[in-house]
Amino acid sequence: MADIIQEFIVKASPARVMEMFATPEGLDRWWTKQSAGVAQEGAEFTLYFGPEFDWRARVTRFVPDREFELHLTNAHEDWQGSRIGCTLNPEGQGATRAVFYHKGWPVRMNTGGSPATVGPCICGCFAATWNTAKSCPTKGGSRSSVPGDSAGFWLWTRAT
Repeated sequence: MADIIQEFIVKASPARVMEMFATPEGLDRWWTKQSAGVAQEGAEFTLYFGPEFDWRARVTRFVPDREFELHLTNAHEDWQGSRIGCTLNPEGQGATRAVFYHKGWPVRMNTGGSPATVGPCICGCFAATWNTAKSCPTKGGSRSSVPGDSAGFWLWTRAT
């Protein structure tokens, strides 16, 4: 199994950043076409990306404004059983250090990619959304076109 870990600074409070990870409205702005769920341990999230990608996840960790994690319980085989989450910490005035992770990927994905190529695209989509206050530029299109460091605040990326 492989893990993706990305750490970056966002110019917003932890509460505002958590909204993007742990609420359907936030997820729909940068990742899903439509989602539903409540940020509460044990609750189920629906993550809808299209007719063939109607996934489910269980909230396995939630600490308001600090931590959020989803365990994918019904998803594409490359994502099934993996965990997606974040930890947030205040960073100076009006900023947050976010550590985003996606753990438990198969080393070789059936879609032909690898965790090292998919992770920056997901996080790039989050960055593009946050910095422009618009939706992800590739929602519904090819995620490979998202520049992984266009926002200029990536501190490091590690696939283990």
